[in-house]
Amino acid sequence: DIDAAIEICLARHAPACVSVSEPPKSPYWMYTLTPAGHMHPLLAMEGVPTRRQALPAVYALNGAVYVARVAWFEQSRSFLTEETVAYQMPAARSVDIDTELDFRVAELALQLPA
Repeated sequence: DIDAAIEICLARHAPACVSVSEPPKSPYWMYTLTPAGHMHPLLAMEGVPTRRQALPAVYALNGAVYVARVAWFEQSRSFLTEETVAYQMPAARSVDIDTELDFRVAELALQLPA
């Protein structure tokens, strides 16, 4: 994945590349709650699609790969600018371990046949 992200960065003449994957839930089906408990869509959208396939494709940073030209990074001080390109990683290789449950799920996934 690291080599692939570097290749994308070079091929597109981009100063930076970060890895992303499709999130398990679309932010188009997420809401904020008012103090009274009323729901408001997180993202405004004309009508609410009832099928996941009708929603726009979205990607989330997965934290696995960050590539940047050193001089550019020193100047921008961020990997994420309008010039940054994405490397799309499959969800199976985008395991995020933030909790003990995440760790246990990752352990189980490693035990599955390839």
